Amino acid sequence: NLPEYKLSPGVKIVAECVVAKGKNFFNIPVSIHVRSCGICSKRSSTYFEGTLQLRNVSDEIIKLVEDFLKQKNAFVNKETIVKNGVDLDVTSQKHIQTLGIKLRERFGGVLKISPRLFSQDHFTSKNIYRVNVYYEAVPFKEGDVVKVDGFILRITKMGRMLRGINLIDCKK
Repeated sequence: NLPEYKLSPGVKIVAECVVAKGKNFFNIPVSIHVRSCGICSKRSSTYFEGTLQLRNVSDEIIKLVEDFLKQKNAFVNKETIVKNGVDLDVTSQKHIQTLGIKLRERFGGVLKISPRLFSQDHFTSKNIYRVNVYYEAVPFKEGDVVKVDGFILRITKMGRMLRGINLIDCKK
């Protein structure tokens, strides 16, 4: 019988277990070390692999970012408010790169992905990189009318390339 313990990471329980084999009883010492999984341990630390820099983003984009990171078990360990946006330190560089590409394809805008050498693995001598993903949203959305180089255009498609129709002569 083990007494009630709060099983949280870092707890070590030392007890004795009585085992019966036939008519003989044996006392066996038991040591239990409670640890958290690799994913959960990243949540409560300052560990991060990359920074997602969001500029001029709408509430819709922020909601998409939160949902995507939650779905992929990538955690935001630090949030810094800056002029025109926010910087998020995220635990997975792979997921923020994917997210940046997804944001540009869906909403258009500027995307810059820049790795920087952070350290070197002491066992394998491989370089360890952190990644900055900079995304700046455009100030308009599909259906908006904008003036570009003297032309009045209605935006028909957002993505890597913006598409629009000239409202004067109805050409793409």
